[in-house]
Amino acid sequence: MINVQELEPRLRHQTIFRTFEDLNEGESLVIHNNHDPKPVYYQMMERYGEVFSWEYLQEGPEWWDIKVTKTSNAPTMLSSDDDIVLNVPELHPSVKHQTIFDTFDKLKPGEGMVIHNDHDPMPLFYQLKNMHGDTFSWTYLKDGPDWWDIRIAKEENEADGMPEDAVYKNVHNDYVINVPKLEPKEKHPTIFKVFENLKEGESMIIHNDHDPKPLYYQLLNDHGEIFSWQYLEEGPKWWDIKVTIKGIDNSETIGDITRKDWRKAEVFKKYGIDFCCGGNKTVKQACDEKGIDFKQVENDLQQAATTGGGGYTNYDEWNLDFLADYIQNTHHNYVRKNMPEIRNYAAKVFKVHGAHHPELGPIQQLVEQVNEELMEHMEEEEGILFPWVKRILKAKNENSKYEQQGDQTFEQILDKSVAEHQSVGDAVDRIRELANEFTLPEDACASYTLLYKMLDDFENDLHTHIHLENNILFPKAAEMEKQLV
Repeated sequence: MINVQELEPRLRHQTIFRTFEDLNEGESLVIHNNHDPKPVYYQMMERYGEVFSWEYLQEGPEWWDIKVTKTSNAPTMLSSDDDIVLNVPELHPSVKHQTIFDTFDKLKPGEGMVIHNDHDPMPLFYQLKNMHGDTFSWTYLKDGPDWWDIRIAKEENEADGMPEDAVYKNVHNDYVINVPKLEPKEKHPTIFKVFENLKEGESMIIHNDHDPKPLYYQLLNDHGEIFSWQYLEEGPKWWDIKVTIKGIDNSETIGDITRKDWRKAEVFKKYGIDFCCGGNKTVKQACDEKGIDFKQVENDLQQAATTGGGGYTNYDEWNLDFLADYIQNTHHNYVRKNMPEIRNYAAKVFKVHGAHHPELGPIQQLVEQVNEELMEHMEEEEGILFPWVKRILKAKNENSKYEQQGDQTFEQILDKSVAEHQSVGDAVDRIRELANEFTLPEDACASYTLLYKMLDDFENDLHTHIHLENNILFPKAAEMEKQLV
């Protein structure tokens, strides 16, 4: 069993994936979490295909337990003389081609592999040719009628006019990575290491014998939209791609920056910059208002993107109906679960310590205000806004007629929702100010300590909650409705 909440956030997905990969066919793992980890299901489908089952043992409202069982083993490779043999019919359909491609990529020049199949895999020849060009041979060892055996051999490297070193700097001071000269196991780690050491405005050039487009998606997943990808040469024999680290766009809003790369929210939290209700400002504007060194924040944002570990949640890519359900099941449920406790402790701590800490009175009043406003606000979202989002998405996906609800557009009714978010956000900001950044006094008891911890956690959850609605869900739905109307 993986108790997700006991893991550091950056290790959660990685731990689940590694544990799954270590399972044998028929073995299971159980994910124990405080919200529905459905996004992990989609990530596993993308990574592994249909080689596992996903069974809910417990489905909320406080805890989710999901049993994940490996239904098909990793491909079996048999040795035949010096070649690797892939018995393709024994592989799960979802992993057949990927297994062949991965095996080919691991071959050294001069090495070969044999595909054993129950039909002629000629379409695969054209896929490999498209991916790798004329870098391999294709020889029929057996040509039907029941079985086909094809030997695929990677050709010896030809002189390509590149320096002997696999990584060097050119006359423009760009790093050049001559990928074919690297051992297969060193290729991706070398590229990632060079990339992560690049500073703003610096570039590296990937020189390869096939289009490394899958690498683009890996870099995008791991680091967000912080780089450009420019083809200098695009086949048929060699591909050269210039990858450049972008600078911070000073005209981009904080909300847009956070939407594109959620990890940067941690930088904004560090400096007390509002990325949810105040997400319509630029970083420069926010820094000027708070008297913060803009260059330092800019450097930290750049660092957050280049040192991030991968597997982070990119909410901006989620379908809107799924995102609406996620907000309700995760953040609305969080409020309903934790607010009663926060109210109880705010009243209790004020009663015991209020005489010596008068700020506890206004804090309790603000807690009551936040509770009242949020409860009413969430009911409106779940009864009106979220179903409206789903109607818009359904009309778009089904290419069906969309009928506007009442006299107002979706965008027009958002002003009230955004204003309510602002009111709650301001109240929570005021609580933090009164609590002196949740610094405990010397006479703080256990209840006092717990209250401040719950308020701090509540604020963090609220920031994510409002960001997902203000900067992703609602503006995307409004724009989609405009297209339909």
